[in-house]
Amino acid sequence: MIRMCIQRVLLLSVLASCTRPNDEMTRSKKSREGEPTQIFYYDSKNAIISGVIKIEEYFGPPGYGEDPASNAVEKAYILLLNEAIEVKVNDPGDWINRDIRTEEIHLAPLHGILLKNGDQVRVQEQFYSSHTGHHRRPLLMAVKSKL
Repeated sequence: MIRMCIQRVLLLSVLASCTRPNDEMTRSKKSREGEPTQIFYYDSKNAIISGVIKIEEYFGPPGYGEDPASNAVEKAYILLLNEAIEVKVNDPGDWINRDIRTEEIHLAPLHGILLKNGDQVRVQEQFYSSHTGHHRRPLLMAVKSKL
């Protein structure tokens, strides 16, 4: 138990002394086929991305498609990005998130934000990895407002 506490303290002190090589939230890269043009970090609180909304429907609880007549229908708001991005883990102790390259993000609209199929939008918030069966893409963003 004491050994575990000491290891955590050492890890935290190492993490506190580390800084990101580039202090900016994003870095531009030369756009090449299959390579992201922007790199973000999970701890970027105000990442700005843009794309087109695509609404998909999936069977939800209780059976998630086993009995379609009794299953709820869930909508997934997918943002088809204008250009591929990469989101990286900045904290080596982060066991939930992982580095992801993608052209699609599952948006979770908050506070009654209205997203329509085919809308071109810019959104600003923080990324997180999928962690439930309701998440339809590996990367998500909770959206509080459209820009």
